[in-house]
Amino acid sequence: MNENINRAGRFRFSTKLIESLSYNVLIDIMKNFIIIKCDYIFHGKYIEYIAISHLFDEIEKGVVTPEYTIMITQEKNRKHSVSVQRKK
Repeated sequence: MNENINRAGRFRFSTKLIESLSYNVLIDIMKNFIIIKCDYIFHGKYIEYIAISHLFDEIEKGVVTPEYTIMITQEKNRKHSVSVQRKK
């Protein structure tokens, strides 16, 4: 059994952000997540994801999926690192 299965979270990216990033940068970011559900929110112009990731806190079964802010940092080698912060 995958040890990350209990590490679910919600996060969102604006469509403007997604359109501004290159394909390779999107791969660097999204390789950290297994997307379970993806919804385009028309009135907010963002995409909300529910995903599993080693970056998320472990949660108990039946708990509301927590929301995270995703932080992207460009490293000197042109790769991008991803960190998360759980919203209260």
